Amino acid sequence: MIVLYVSILIYFIIKKIFFGRKKKEISNGFESSFNPENNINHTLLMKNESENKSDQVSLIAEALNNMNFSFKEYTEENGNVVYNFPVKTNQMMTSVTVKNRLKEKTISMVITLPVFAPELNRPAVFEFIGMINYGYHIGVFEQDHRDGEIRLRSEIPFNDRFQLTAEKICKWLNDTIGLLDHTFPSFISIAFNNAVPEDIWQRLRDGVNPRLN
Repeated sequence: MIVLYVSILIYFIIKKIFFGRKKKEISNGFESSFNPENNINHTLLMKNESENKSDQVSLIAEALNNMNFSFKEYTEENGNVVYNFPVKTNQMMTSVTVKNRLKEKTISMVITLPVFAPELNRPAVFEFIGMINYGYHIGVFEQDHRDGEIRLRSEIPFNDRFQLTAEKICKWLNDTIGLLDHTFPSFISIAFNNAVPEDIWQRLRDGVNPRLN
């Protein structure tokens, strides 16, 4: 009986020593083979983000100056820089907001129409917006169902694959503002003159001014 107890005790001692050493060796090997801190250069990341933000800001400001826009600039809490400026076109006068979105690596623009669609005609405006968004790809029109506010939203990427320049930003601004100016009479006809969205969309594609009813 004593021999049996001694044998069992020796077995557990050997098992503990062997498997304990093996587990320790495996654990140490894993920790030494992968260390997240060794694979991330935090200084480089912060430097790249800072340079990207600086590039965006300088290019946007250069483009706005080249187009003779008088803009106001401020920085949000998240670091995004925002530009507000008025725009006067052949059809209207409104304001534009351009924002650099560092996290999303895009530059966004929002232009709000200087009118609000009456509640009864908002469904027709929604119908017309669906037609425009399907037919044009420069930006996306939206309407706030609560008060009838209409706006045009557009974005362009800012990354290594799409090298942005001040000239490209100028073209983007010009095309987007031009689209809003081109479609503004259509929104007026539908929102205030009870025009049929499908008829206005057909005239818009044919190049006929919807105000010439």
